[in-house]
Amino acid sequence: MDHYLEQYEKSMELRGFAKSTKETYLGHLKRFTQYSNKHPSACSYDDVRSFLHYAIKKRKLSCSHVNSSYAALKFYYETTLCREWNMKHIPRLKSRSFLPDILTQEEVSNILNCGFLFSRQTSRHLQECLCSLLEACFFNPFAQ
Repeated sequence: MDHYLEQYEKSMELRGFAKSTKETYLGHLKRFTQYSNKHPSACSYDDVRSFLHYAIKKRKLSCSHVNSSYAALKFYYETTLCREWNMKHIPRLKSRSFLPDILTQEEVSNILNCGFLFSRQTSRHLQECLCSLLEACFFNPFAQ
C-alpha cells in the first residue's frame, strides 16, 4: 500500500471509522488519484472540482456516491494533510428530494382492511390519518 494511503487509513482508525467506511473512503481516494494522475497532496481545488464534476456528468453517479467522495476527500485533506477545506471552492452536491407515490383509493382500502392486529385506539388513529389524507387529496379546492 502506498504511504499516503497508509497515513489516510491510520487517520481513519484514530477517528474510529467503521471498516466499511474505511474501505469506501480508500476507494474514493484511489479513484481520485487515478483520475488526476497526481499524488493527492499535489492536487488543487480545481482537481477535486474536476473529479466531482466528472463523477456527476460523465459517470452519472448518484448524489450519495458523489457526496461520499466529497466527504472522503475532505477528510483526507483536512485530517491527513492538515489542509484547510474551503467550502466556497467545492460545494457539496444537493440531494434530490422525491415526492412519495400517491395511494389509490383501492390501496388505502387495502391498508384499512388488511387485518393487522392493531389496538382499537391505534386502528382508529390510523383510519383518522388516512381519512384526513384522502380528504386533502380528493377534496382540495386548489387541486386541478
